[in-house]
Amino acid sequence: MTRRRTLLLGGVAVAGVAAVGGVAAAGRLDDVAREIGIDPVPRAAEGDNALLAAAAEDQARLLAVVGTLSPTLTTLLTEHLEALGGSRSVSIDAATDLAAARAAFADAAATRRDQAARAVSPDLARTLGSVAACLTLMSTGAVT
Repeated sequence: MTRRRTLLLGGVAVAGVAAVGGVAAAGRLDDVAREIGIDPVPRAAEGDNALLAAAAEDQARLLAVVGTLSPTLTTLLTEHLEALGGSRSVSIDAATDLAAARAAFADAAATRRDQAARAVSPDLARTLGSVAACLTLMSTGAVT
């Protein structure tokens, strides 16, 4: 025969597990943990990791395209690459003039805007959005 205490404790345990599962499914587990005094360790979303890697690789490509055409653009693109955690790993031929590089900037700006819209992390979305805005200015010739 089941005792009343065993039945009550089992019911409380099941309700607790269901509550934690519901909070986790709603994506609010970190918020609840903060409320009760636990400092959760943030983990990047897998999709964000892929976006970040793709953006860094494309930024390295843009840096290679610019080559030595403009020290200002090279400096800005290097700062973007560092912010995205990438490295200069692409070896392609540099553009022959800034007009050719501007077309690459316009394409990259559109790609960064799309990546910013798909990012889960607000910090990554802001970073990609900022890079997109700067690349847009570069593509128009406002920054040379």
